[in-house]
Amino acid sequence: MIDVKYLAGLFDGEGHIGIYENLTHCKHPAFRLESSIHNNHKGVLEETQKDYGGYLWLAHNKKCWRLCWQGEEAGVIIRTLYPHLIIKKEQADLALAFVDYGISNPRLRGVRLTWAEIEEKRWFMDEIKRVRV
Repeated sequence: MIDVKYLAGLFDGEGHIGIYENLTHCKHPAFRLESSIHNNHKGVLEETQKDYGGYLWLAHNKKCWRLCWQGEEAGVIIRTLYPHLIIKKEQADLALAFVDYGISNPRLRGVRLTWAEIEEKRWFMDEIKRVRV
């Protein structure tokens, strides 16, 4: 089993947190949280996937592997690693606030967001980019 402190260190060094905007099939904005780790050592990412879930694939550049969590699963992994994060702590704060906002929002799934909600989600997206290290 991959120790959570080891994984937090790996995530601090090789991890990524992002919020992305896509258009739904009806052309309405939708937002998703994503967290991932890129690494050349497939074995450590396979073990991590067994213990913590996520999707593993060869990255687009074909030079490293990528283990990715999206949506609620991304929030769970960030919350799990949070107590041990150092470098990505500020990004994790924003990501978890984004998750908490989405979960407490009655417009979570299948309902068109208001312009105010879209602007708030875009604010989270921009802030995560601003504090990215």
